[in-house]
Amino acid sequence: MVTLTIYRDRTGNWTGFKSEGHASRESDTIYDLVCAAISMHLQTIEYSLEKRIRITKKVKRDGYLELIFHSSPKTEGIEEIFLNGVEILVGTYGKSFKVHNKEVESHV
Repeated sequence: MVTLTIYRDRTGNWTGFKSEGHASRESDTIYDLVCAAISMHLQTIEYSLEKRIRITKKVKRDGYLELIFHSSPKTEGIEEIFLNGVEILVGTYGKSFKVHNKEVESHV
């Protein structure tokens, strides 16, 4: 199971996310497809954010990606694309992909 935690500050601003885990193995083909879809989406978001803002914290390893940053007008369009992609992934691969929101202190 891949778990995505979306970080928001007290005012609801998007300040990062953490993805951890691997898709459950219904079959190798489905596993590969789910992992590739989730990975590609999150890496595209990572790349887009890095081109526009300074990432405060980045941890990346097999089955794990965490990004923390300051919310700004530069992240608004990326946030919309991020959430639209997450909605599609949950709708398509909901058995292997869960999403949670977490309120965090402002990342200073």
